[in-house]
Amino acid sequence: MLRTMMRGSNALSAKRCAKMASKTNNADDDFEPLLSTGLAAKMLAGLAVLALLAVVITTAGHWLGQRMASGGHTESQEEFEIAIGADIVSVSANMIRLAEQRVSGATTGVNLYLTWPEMQG
Repeated sequence: MLRTMMRGSNALSAKRCAKMASKTNNADDDFEPLLSTGLAAKMLAGLAVLALLAVVITTAGHWLGQRMASGGHTESQEEFEIAIGADIVSVSANMIRLAEQRVSGATTGVNLYLTWPEMQG
């Protein structure tokens, strides 16, 4: 009788082993990724938005930087007759620092900028 019980327990343990082995073989079916597909898609979209934002900032920086670097400077050689008090001065446009001062007529003063030693605008 004891022998029969042992055979029965061996049969039972063999069934358990087979069941566990089948679970181990199907472990790939139960695999869950570390990141869900939705989260990965959101992260990729966020990365794309940041990359686009970087391109926009770079482009705007170059455009605005060029405008700021010129500081209103012009290469125009147009002459302006400017009356300051009793004196009349003829000044080319590229020597006058501020764009709003590039007009002929009477004024209290004019801001100039020139290169040294050539004294050119």
